[in-house]
Amino acid sequence: DTAYQSLLKSTRLQYHQQIAQVLEGQFPNTIETQPELLAHHYTEARLIKQAIPYWQQAGQKATRRSAYVEAISHLTMGLELLELLPDTTERAQQELLLQVTLGTALMATQGYAAPDVGKVYARARELCGQVGGPAQRISVLWGLMAFYAVRDELRTARELGEYLVGSAQN
Repeated sequence: DTAYQSLLKSTRLQYHQQIAQVLEGQFPNTIETQPELLAHHYTEARLIKQAIPYWQQAGQKATRRSAYVEAISHLTMGLELLELLPDTTERAQQELLLQVTLGTALMATQGYAAPDVGKVYARARELCGQVGGPAQRISVLWGLMAFYAVRDELRTARELGEYLVGSAQN
C-alpha cells in the first residue's frame, strides 16, 4: 500500500490501464470469470466507458450465483460511473441494463415492496420509453407490477398487469 501510494497519480492510472488491457488481451478467460477485476482496473484508470460494461457483467454474474449483495455493489458502481458520461442513447441503454439487473437483486435482498425497488423500476420504465425493446419493457413492467402488488396498491398493479398482458399479446 505504501509503495502504491508513493506512485504519481498519472503513473497509477497508467498501470491500471496496462493491467486491464493485458487481462483483456492475454487472459480472455478473466472476462468470463472475473469481470469485476477488469471493471476495477478500468475504473482506477478512469476509463469509464470501458469499465461500465464490465461492472454490468459482474453484476449479472453475481446475480446468477445469487450473490445479490455483491451484485448490488457492482451495479451501483456502474450506475455511479454512468453519471459521469454525457446523456446519449448509448448511455440510456447501458443504464437500462444496469437498472433492470439491479431491480432483481434489490427484490431478492430488500423484498419486492422496498422503496428502492420502486425507484429502480420507475427509472427503468422511463428509460424504456426512450430506448427499451419489447423484452426489456416486459421485464420492467413485471417488476413494477410485483412492486405495487406486494405493497397492496392493487389498482396500479392491475393496470400494469393488464398493460403487460396486452404488450405480450402484441
